[in-house]
Amino acid sequence: MAYLHNGNFQPTTVFSFYPCGNDSVYLEGLKEGELILSETPYFYQNANGFLAIDDRFTSFIITKNEKSIQTINLEWKNSCMEKTQVVPIVPVVPGVKADPIPSGAGWNALMVLSIGIVTIILARRFFREHR
Repeated sequence: MAYLHNGNFQPTTVFSFYPCGNDSVYLEGLKEGELILSETPYFYQNANGFLAIDDRFTSFIITKNEKSIQTINLEWKNSCMEKTQVVPIVPVVPGVKADPIPSGAGWNALMVLSIGIVTIILARRFFREHR
């Protein structure tokens, strides 16, 4: 029994097509003397492997000696799953504005201020001892 897959050898009839990404369609299990055929748009192939098709193809017929032995209906996914984006929620307090200093700059300013205060304290002690 012939089947379609997207490269993983797992039978499927559901494939993705633009804009989410395109699945390649492969045919497997076609026997000697069999033919895969599509009437609209016209397409045929008599060997297993890659099928150069797109979302215009919705149905295939497997034939042998001009007799239909199997029908394969395709389903194409044309929509993408919505990407969710996590946005941090910051509570808004009326009358209080957000800090315009970036979070990394706050630590830098605190370090500069701390070093400055320590320097001033040490300088005062040094000059008091030498008077």
